[in-house]
Amino acid sequence: MSLSPDQEAIARWFADGVANDARAQNVVVRACAGSGKTYALLAGIARAPETRAPYMTLLAAFNKAIAGE
Repeated sequence: MSLSPDQEAIARWFADGVANDARAQNVVVRACAGSGKTYALLAGIARAPETRAPYMTLLAAFNKAIAGE
């Protein structure tokens, strides 16, 4: 499954810290249910330099269904 342009922007932020053509320390994702937020976040985490050894990544979820993903 490929990423939409908005999802690609989220994933790119994880890789290089750039959002909307500007360096950003934080990113906020606002979207409706079922729009692919979790998919985009997981794609971004896979690109983050911190997910490569020897680093570890902690993910927190506020929903049991999401935690299972």
